[in-house]
Amino acid sequence: MTAKSIKALGDSDIGVPYSISLANNPVGNEGAKAFTSISRFSGTRLLSLSNTKITEQGVGHLFGSDSAIGFLLHLDLSQNDLGDTGVDIIAQYPRAKSLTELFLDDVGMTDLGAKSLAGSPSLGNVTYLSVSGNKLTAAGVSSIKSSTNFAENASFYFGETFE
Repeated sequence: MTAKSIKALGDSDIGVPYSISLANNPVGNEGAKAFTSISRFSGTRLLSLSNTKITEQGVGHLFGSDSAIGFLLHLDLSQNDLGDTGVDIIAQYPRAKSLTELFLDDVGMTDLGAKSLAGSPSLGNVTYLSVSGNKLTAAGVSSIKSSTNFAENASFYFGETFE
């Protein structure tokens, strides 16, 4: 699925989808931009963009002020090259406040990104955060585990190394 096919989907008669998975499609940053410009997707609550060739630029589109995405509850951006910059965009954007589940597995995040998540004023409703497969040390894991900025009793998955 590409940006062109996402626009076609937006022009179809599918109604407002509760859940959309574009996982394992070469959506890329232009596809993320196209997705966020379609008003019918504003009611989408579960979005999987795992392994879709999105970078920090695509994350900027997803959470930017012109995004049609309204109230996502579940977002999976795993296996994309977001790095700490992409993670920081998620952590800082007010549109992330609706998220309750966030999957950032294998996105190239280091302790810097973990600290950004831990200090985020926008992730207070997150009850589940998965960040396995990243370049975290014990310090990064600790910053997330000890953060009071996530929902009370939030669960975290760091992979086998830190369980």
